[in-house]
Amino acid sequence: MSSCVLVVSCASVPQSCFDVRGTRENPPPVYPAASRILGQQGKTTLRVFVTSYGYPEVIEVHTSSGYGNLDQSAMDTMRKWCFSPVRTDGKPVDSWVLIPIVFRMEPRSSSPESP
Repeated sequence: MSSCVLVVSCASVPQSCFDVRGTRENPPPVYPAASRILGQQGKTTLRVFVTSYGYPEVIEVHTSSGYGNLDQSAMDTMRKWCFSPVRTDGKPVDSWVLIPIVFRMEPRSSSPESP
């Protein structure tokens, strides 16, 4: 089996909907070890209810990656995120957002060996 670099990325979502930068750094999802060993990759899209305080209150799988481990990792991570909520007339409001999270493995780039 070739060695791989694991890449977990959160696809871009229009910032007019919400802002995931918030007041603290949001952690990336963990690539589950079992999924890595099995070569599982995919995109999980989560439907998240963000409160006016910027916290995810309800998290649902909108579209599954096809792998329960990846979907669960995405949901577990989302519980730790903080958002800058949507504003209406300058006031923060509750809102639903869709957040795609992509799990993929990329081959490790080769580098010249040191002498």
